[in-house]
Amino acid sequence: DGRRARALIGAADAARAAVAAVQASAAAARAAGEVAACAILTSAAAAGLAAIHMMEPRHDEELDARMRAIEPVIKAKVVAGRAGRPANIAGGVRARRNLAEHAHFGDGPGVVR
Repeated sequence: DGRRARALIGAADAARAAVAAVQASAAAARAAGEVAACAILTSAAAAGLAAIHMMEPRHDEELDARMRAIEPVIKAKVVAGRAGRPANIAGGVRARRNLAEHAHFGDGPGVVR
């Protein structure tokens, strides 16, 4: 869908910007020492692989269910933060988010429904 395509384009743009920043940082780090450059380049490789993984088109029902369980909590925290107050999150919503983030990976989408 269009929202996913825009997200992928945004992720690709962010990945390109990150690569450029890492390349500039790596050049500066090489001047400071090879150990720092190696650490930065290793991090860049990991970031690049993560970006590629995020852009792969695929449908994963369990991942989608977990993200749907996490989204209301993140949204409530953002809205509350903008208002300068703590988030008011119902216990059931919080429990679903905890389950989605921390338990029973690979058991399918029914885990968090």
